Amino acid sequence: VSIEDIKNDPTGTAEMVMKHAEKHHQSFEDCIAEDDMVKRFVESLPEIDQKILALRDEDKTLAEIAQAVGFASAGTVSKHLCKIGTQLKAYRSM
Repeated sequence: VSIEDIKNDPTGTAEMVMKHAEKHHQSFEDCIAEDDMVKRFVESLPEIDQKILALRDEDKTLAEIAQAVGFASAGTVSKHLCKIGTQLKAYRSM
């Protein structure tokens, strides 16, 4: 798939990416590269962390996520999110 194909995508994905790029002062291509890097990072995470991120993306609260993944408290979810953030920073610097 080329950048031109993505820009011409009727689903609105390109428009969303271009708005994100504009907001963060990035080029469309840089934004696509960043999105691809984040996808690879998420795929490298353990399944539980992927599920936490997916639930967070659905705007679930930390308590709701804790219940969904079987954690005792929202604090445990918060610790996982901090760990994921630290891992993402390390992954970006590779």
